Amino acid sequence: WQGRRLSRQSDLHPSGRGLSYGHGAAQRILIATQIALTLALVTGAGMFGSSLRAYYKLDLGMRTSHVWDITLAGNPAGYHNFVPEPYYRELVREIEAVPGITGVILTHFVPLGTGMGVSTAAVTETGVPGQDLDVHVGFVTDGFFRMMGMRVLDGRDFRRDEPAEAGHLALVSQSLADRWGGADAVLGRHIRLGTAPDYQRIQVIGVTSDAAFDLAHPGQTRPPTVYLDNWQYPDSIPAGPVLLVKTEAPTLPIARVRQIVNRLGREYVDRSRSLDAEKDGALVEDRAMAWLSAAFGVVALALAATGLFGLLSYQVSNRTGEIGIRMALGARTGQIE
Repeated sequence: WQGRRLSRQSDLHPSGRGLSYGHGAAQRILIATQIALTLALVTGAGMFGSSLRAYYKLDLGMRTSHVWDITLAGNPAGYHNFVPEPYYRELVREIEAVPGITGVILTHFVPLGTGMGVSTAAVTETGVPGQDLDVHVGFVTDGFFRMMGMRVLDGRDFRRDEPAEAGHLALVSQSLADRWGGADAVLGRHIRLGTAPDYQRIQVIGVTSDAAFDLAHPGQTRPPTVYLDNWQYPDSIPAGPVLLVKTEAPTLPIARVRQIVNRLGREYVDRSRSLDAEKDGALVEDRAMAWLSAAFGVVALALAATGLFGLLSYQVSNRTGEIGIRMALGARTGQIE
């Protein structure tokens, strides 16, 4: 803008003192500030974008493809005189029999959606280091680890019909076993969770690979976790539990599942969603921030390009005007022909 003003000035003073070329120091400060802000915005956009890519590449310790979560809700008076264990065993058996479905798990949580519970855990026997720890607690049923692509590293998995004399059983994650001295130190030992009476003597029967089911803290991929057999705690099954369903194809026969749930008359399907969609939903804020910061980065680059172009145009106009003034003054004083 100043360059255009300069090019339009026509009144040349003989002394050459009437023409102003602008405040060079102030301009340099403004240009430097603009470039610094541009670099900051572009760098921030790149960092957000790389963070989002890192989130999608995180090894969560599980496989989510072809796994669906189905949240149930009670009908009016559906839980009146309700006995949970036989009802849910029958529900799981009927849904497992649907063609195309390879597994059904009854849980309290939605992987990558609603997180697990949190409690304190300790080994009841003496001689095990790291007694009191904060842990995640997940209620699952047999087949859960196979469905999620996890491995039972030591010991064994839950069974569909554990004998009553087996007592309450649990599997712990590898990270938790390591905190307590390794698999050999915890297998066969008993742990307690919190202060409720039913959770004071739970035998550890296996150690599983680590998995992160909560993306509130994406960097925490090895949370210490205790897995309990949901069939051993029927009274703790919440109203409106979650079914995890594994399918052979990338589609869920939800109409057939709804038909089974409705026929049993206690509940209805409140929502269904794939775990891949749950993962995308958990990262929606990070993804939106990455796109927004990238947009600001593009704007910053455009502003920088405009500013540098304007500065270059001004300098060219300034230099051209200076040469023209000198030539005009020289012609008037006879110094040039």
